[in-house]
Amino acid sequence: MTRSKRPRTFYVGADALGDVEAYVDSSRAWVVRKARQAGWYERLAQLRLVTEVTRGLKPKVRWRDQRGVAGERELNPLSVRERMMLFTEGPHGPEPLWLWLNEQGMPFRPHPGTACSVRRTSGARRC
Repeated sequence: MTRSKRPRTFYVGADALGDVEAYVDSSRAWVVRKARQAGWYERLAQLRLVTEVTRGLKPKVRWRDQRGVAGERELNPLSVRERMMLFTEGPHGPEPLWLWLNEQGMPFRPHPGTACSVRRTSGARRC
């Protein structure tokens, strides 16, 4: 999503994608396992277990909440808060769909008004 709330396609280099895959397989998997063992996901007030994401110009996300009640919304207009409640059924139970998780296995909240930027002089990334 852009600041104007419009969807955008972006491309990721193979090296960066490899780093993300390593994070998912190691650090992220560890905090998800720890959160499950502590029962943190079961105690969440809002958890939407995604059952389907449709395709097309206006994709929709379908889910069931903790009580089994089905819901559906267009994907693109979902707020950050709503996206942070989306979970998937992993091999050992529910886990957040949000990629970046904190040490408790919960989605990192983006800091308001900041975004990653690239320093012009060094090309270094700052988030």
